[in-house]
Amino acid sequence: MHRLLLAVALVLVTACGPDLSSPSKPTEDTAPAATIPSPTRAPRVLAETVDAVTPSLKATIATGIHPDLPKYIRTLPGVAAAARVLLSNMTITANGASGEVTVAGVDPDQFRPLAPEATAQARFVWSALSRSEIFLAHEDYRRLGADPGTNVRAEGPGSRTLLRVGGVAANGIPNLAGAMISIAKARQLGLGEPTLLLIGLAPGAKHADVQAELANLLVGVQFQRIGPPTGRAYLTGTLAANAIGSFLFTPNPDGTITQNAEWVSKNIVSARVPIFTGSMKCHRVMFPQLRGALTELQDAGLANLIDPKQFGGCYVPRFIGRDQNRPISMHAWGLAIDFNTIDNPQGATPKMDLRVVDIFERWGFRWGGRWSVPDGHHFEIAALLKR
Repeated sequence: MHRLLLAVALVLVTACGPDLSSPSKPTEDTAPAATIPSPTRAPRVLAETVDAVTPSLKATIATGIHPDLPKYIRTLPGVAAAARVLLSNMTITANGASGEVTVAGVDPDQFRPLAPEATAQARFVWSALSRSEIFLAHEDYRRLGADPGTNVRAEGPGSRTLLRVGGVAANGIPNLAGAMISIAKARQLGLGEPTLLLIGLAPGAKHADVQAELANLLVGVQFQRIGPPTGRAYLTGTLAANAIGSFLFTPNPDGTITQNAEWVSKNIVSARVPIFTGSMKCHRVMFPQLRGALTELQDAGLANLIDPKQFGGCYVPRFIGRDQNRPISMHAWGLAIDFNTIDNPQGATPKMDLRVVDIFERWGFRWGGRWSVPDGHHFEIAALLKR
């Protein structure tokens, strides 16, 4: 049986959602919204608007981040906003089908000013997150077919529960994850604790000054700057989806898939890139960013941080883990690359040098080493760069 897989729309910079004033009718494969316990605390009073600021610095603290730390950091000179973020993976079941989704657990009040402008100003998003609803990034909304107002079953290492889909909203540019929930709900699902701190700088503030202040304050912190390479901008929404395309596929017993030949011949190409020997096969739209990241590493004298002998592949048409009950891998799109695989096995504490991660993330990649079950050798396209 053939299945149609829709194109991945990599970044959504607008937020949308249903009328939350009345409960929606349950779909065939979901329980009614009333089965989700209502919060007992007093209703939250949210500001109509906020002063949104683009995150420009990441601080990773592997031992975890105290809930009050962002509040203190916001008092430091040059800091406009700060929020802790929990990044993990969980399984979502919608319309009878299950898929694995990367998830960002956030504190709604902390994170709101650091969200993309349209999401930050969408008051219903933050009210719904506080009610333990889930918001999907555009690519995962299309992949799962989980319509706003319906319920999905979320399963983490600790438990499973029903979550109401509050709507579709970007959580970053590029998106930090495929879904956004509250930290409290992420904890209930056993997804771990926040280890990432996002920081937005005040106008005129210098990265170096803020970073030096934080380095004196925090023990074991690792910093990375955020944003595309100088003079570049990310491609958003349907423009990115159209560049990637969509394909029909047939699942195979061994967990691989057979895609329609027309999509493969149009989009999957072989080419050479810096640092690696020989040629590799990837989606054509990925090569400019891959070459950009690798060239920057090479020019910075950091090529030795990548071992070409530990290359794990780019285009591999398969399900995640070759399991038909899991989603299509980003490798099936040719939009992911694995390297330094022996040094960074899945599930182990990543040993990838953060200077490599920093450069790849600025070139529009998402690093699997930030997930609660780390995949430290894995980088996948999270946003396309305009050419």
